[in-house]
Amino acid sequence: YRNFGMPNPEGYRKALRVMKMAEQFGLPIFTFVDTPGAFPGIGAEERGQAEAIARNLREMADLKVPIIVTVTGEGGSGGALAIAVGNKVMMMEYSVYAVISPEGCAAILWSDGALGPQAAEALKLTAMDVNELGCVID
Repeated sequence: YRNFGMPNPEGYRKALRVMKMAEQFGLPIFTFVDTPGAFPGIGAEERGQAEAIARNLREMADLKVPIIVTVTGEGGSGGALAIAVGNKVMMMEYSVYAVISPEGCAAILWSDGALGPQAAEALKLTAMDVNELGCVID
């Protein structure tokens, strides 16, 4: 993976450009998500990381072709959501989908990143948990 699977704003913009092209040709869109989140570097922020993610969320919701999303590994934070807005969202059996890593959550809530396993349980990030919450289909 480049950047350890963490996209820069240019990557989100390129993905959106290709999705709009698919819409013009009436083609369905398939996205495969495996990212811990958007790249958190200062340069990415200066180049509009938050704006690129927000634009993808808005524009993908308005596309007129079917969007099928599959979380194949890690679906982390807004960086994953930026390519995961779809008509059908699925997860592989051992994939995870969460707004923050368990260690990050534990560090924020309990000031102890070692409590990651307890945070993971509370986050309900497994495919089975997310399915029970109704966020993905079987």
